[in-house]
Amino acid sequence: MDSLKKIRVAILCTDGFEQSELKEPRAALDAAGAITSVVSPKDEQVHGWHHGQWGSEVRRRSRLISATRARNGSTRKWSSTAIS
Repeated sequence: MDSLKKIRVAILCTDGFEQSELKEPRAALDAAGAITSVVSPKDEQVHGWHHGQWGSEVRRRSRLISATRARNGSTRKWSSTAIS
């Protein structure tokens, strides 16, 4: 399936994310042709949580600098700034 071919998807997470909630959707996006990148305010890597204990680390691609939520009529939008 290539329904998301070449679509860029940023996955925002930080320490304590549930591993299955990152890895399974990311694998599905990758299988659909998306280009996924982990974005985090943390430096270098984020640590996952797996079955009640610390799990594996995931390397982030970009560092999140800021994120703001703005209202535009009835639509809620987020804007963010990240650096590689």
